[in-house]
Parts: sequence; structure tokens; C-alpha cells
Amino acid sequence: DWSADVCSSDLTTGLTGYLYGHDNTGDVTASTTVPYTDLGRFPYGQFYSTSSQTAAAIDTVYTVNIDTQDGHYLTSLASNQVTVTNAGVYNIQFSFQFTNSSTSIGNVAFWPVVNGTDVPWSATSIAVTASHGGTPGYTSAAANVMVALNAGDVVKMRWVTDNTSVSIFANSTPPPFTAPFIPGIILTLQFVSSS
Repeated sequence: DWSADVCSSDLTTGLTGYLYGHDNTGDVTASTTVPYTDLGRFPYGQFYSTSSQTAAAIDTVYTVNIDTQDGHYLTSLASNQVTVTNAGVYNIQFSFQFTNSSTSIGNVAFWPVVNGTDVPWSATSIAVTASHGGTPGYTSAAANVMVALNAGDVVKMRWVTDNTSVSIFANSTPPPFTAPFIPGIILTLQFVSSS
């Protein structure tokens, strides 16, 4: 016979659950405590790039450099990719800032990748404004997808352009006005469901 009970053994520590049972050796009791800091917290992460990124050749796919980890819980950044600790469905959101030094419009596409495989039907394609009046063109774009991930899966971003004058733009002194620094990409992962 087995029974279970949940109670708070210490309001400053966390929630403790108990399992009571009986086997051929006698009574068996087990317990575990979940810290309050973990209750109601779901995996998430925010990551961004502080460096501009160029394409050496047109129609060539490049992995996006992501070098900074902001707030995160049960996710981690290494080698331009994010690893999730817990399985579940995640909302993967991404935004890019592009610039174009050419007087011709340039096209660019970007999309998420899981374990080295492109996420199907996930690419976003945009036209980046051409340079005008001696000033480079700037275009930003954002998108998101819901993806089921397993524990240990890794997520990264890829991009491609048809114009090598188009680049991912990051800047710590954004002209012509005072504003927060501009990351080339912001990537966020947010756990939304266990299945």
C-alpha cells in the first residue's frame, strides 16, 4: 500500500512532498523538497549579438553569431547555440537588424535550426532598404515559431543574402541619436508547454 502527501515543512525553504509505503522489509518513507524559487518558474532565455556580421558570398548560408547571454533559466549559450535542459514546447522568437551599404535593395532570409536541422517552414525573407543620400539603409524584422524540443537539444540561427552589401548590424553608438545599444540579433526561448 502506498499513499502520498504534500505539505510545506518550512515556509522559508520550499514545498516538501512525502511518499509513504510498505514492502516486505517494513515501512518505507521518501520525501523531496522543491525550493520556492523553482515553483512557478519555467525555462526561458534571452540571448543577443554585440557584433555586426557580414556575408562573404551571396546565396551562402551562415550561422549567426550569438555571443551574449542575458536572463536565463534552464537554458545556456555556448558556441552560438542555445541548449535547453528541459523537454517541452518552446516559443522561439528572433529579431534582426540589417543594414545595406549598396544603392540596390538586398534580400535576406533567416530561420531557426534545431540540432543542425532547419526548422521546416520557419524562414522569414525581407528586402533591406538600399543606401540613400550617402546613408546606409536599415531594416529590422522579427518572427517566432513554436517548436517541440527534447532535453539537450540545441537551437541556433542561420541567414543568407543575395547582396554582400547587406549585413547584420550591431552598434554601441547608434546614429544619429542617443538610444540603447543595438544588438544585431535578439533570440529568446520561452517554455510554453510540457507537450
